[in-house]
Amino acid sequence: MNAMYAPDFAVKDSKDMVQGREQVFRPAAGTMVVFPSWLMHSVRPYLGTHERVSVAINLSLVPAPLTA
Repeated sequence: MNAMYAPDFAVKDSKDMVQGREQVFRPAAGTMVVFPSWLMHSVRPYLGTHERVSVAINLSLVPAPLTA
């Protein structure tokens, strides 16, 4: 499982209920979790029998120029 912690960050669930400061995500096929790099995060050791795939990317968003 993956875990993330941020003291100044809260997540709301589908019922608009605020969750705790730590969120644990159980991996599922076809699911991608995207989060900012400054967020403290960890991954537990993989003990499965299939190949583990891990993808990490850096993304910078640049505002589009204003058109007159």
